[in-house]
Amino acid sequence: MRFFSLGLAVNAAQGHGVGLQPREGYGHAAIAALAIEALRKTFEGSIDGGELGGLVLIHRELFADLGGGLGACVGGAHIVLGGHFDAGDRATALLSDAGQQRLALGQQLVLERLGLCSVHGFIVRKWRPHTLMLVNDCDGRQQDPVPTRFPGVVMHPSPDYSRYQTLHITRRGEGGAVLDIQMKATNGKLPTAGHDGHRELTEIWRDVGRDDSVRCAVLRGEGLGFSGGGDLALVQDMADDFEVRTRVWKEARDLVYNVINCDKPIVSAMHGPAVGAGLVAGLLADISIASRSAKIVDGHTRLGVAAGDHAAIIWPLLCGMAKAKYYLMLCEPVSGEEAERIGLVSLAVEEDQLLPKAYEVADKLAAGSQTAIRWTKYALNNWLRQAGPSFDTSLALEFMGFGGPDVREGVASLRERRAPRF
Repeated sequence: MRFFSLGLAVNAAQGHGVGLQPREGYGHAAIAALAIEALRKTFEGSIDGGELGGLVLIHRELFADLGGGLGACVGGAHIVLGGHFDAGDRATALLSDAGQQRLALGQQLVLERLGLCSVHGFIVRKWRPHTLMLVNDCDGRQQDPVPTRFPGVVMHPSPDYSRYQTLHITRRGEGGAVLDIQMKATNGKLPTAGHDGHRELTEIWRDVGRDDSVRCAVLRGEGLGFSGGGDLALVQDMADDFEVRTRVWKEARDLVYNVINCDKPIVSAMHGPAVGAGLVAGLLADISIASRSAKIVDGHTRLGVAAGDHAAIIWPLLCGMAKAKYYLMLCEPVSGEEAERIGLVSLAVEEDQLLPKAYEVADKLAAGSQTAIRWTKYALNNWLRQAGPSFDTSLALEFMGFGGPDVREGVASLRERRAPRF
């Protein structure tokens, strides 16, 4: 007997495979229970004489929203096989007697598992030979139980993106599967990473990874450029306060590893200056796109600290050791055009084509095979994981520098707009 794996069944319930967004609450609870109980215990047998080859689970409300477009998503017309049921009722499905009994048993298992009296508008639809699509239209008036123990399955609610204050986050593309993340230019010019901005740029990639409705993320900047580096007030606090320094060290470490370990593909669109924490995510993105006139600068040595962050883990791999040492040690700017030539970024385009190209790439990634794309990313990023000890060393040396005298001169020179005198 061939079924979707349990994980894929729950992913399908949350919208994967058809470009849908999940909805929190009641619908998912019932669908998850169905995926675990009804699949395993009920449909062990034939469906109209044939094997059950696959399963698609979709919330009824989303099904209705798609209308006729769903046929294009799943590749065929649908035959209604089931309907509303209550506890103790037999299914009113247009199946053979044996199939009807199995379906009724599955309904009873779902009701018992969730402790409900009834599930309203439950529909079973047949799609392609020997494949069921289960569409749940639970009545929102009933209490919303949350399953607490489903072996092998972890249910994640959609993150609350409204809590991010330094990032403007919207959805785009089919089914809202592309998350558009814009770093805000709170100073009206460039996005800079202060205390909140640095923390949020670290945390967002965990949320992207947990959000089952997201298939790809685009990172871009607001205003005159992609990112303006660390806020000088934050740098000063790191130099003055050991607790701040150790907290930001952990955030800097997590930022790099969170981007690397996020299973969703990330596309960056860099224009104007690209410096600091924003540049970390921009160059670690799976597809990095820069305007030809972009100005990429790793400014650590200019500030008086070692080039930690992402430098040691990614620059030598992208553009070679000779180029990496030249640009990192001398703190020389790299144009987007030159960055493409030496392999530091994936693509360089004219500035007016930057965002359209980034969205085009993101849409293609979102429409592709998610397992194939994500597993390819995971395998390739093992090159970066192997460089983890080099990165950890560089980051430790950078933050050691924040406790030394050179960083104070670096900060002073930036504030006074003069060359540093180390």
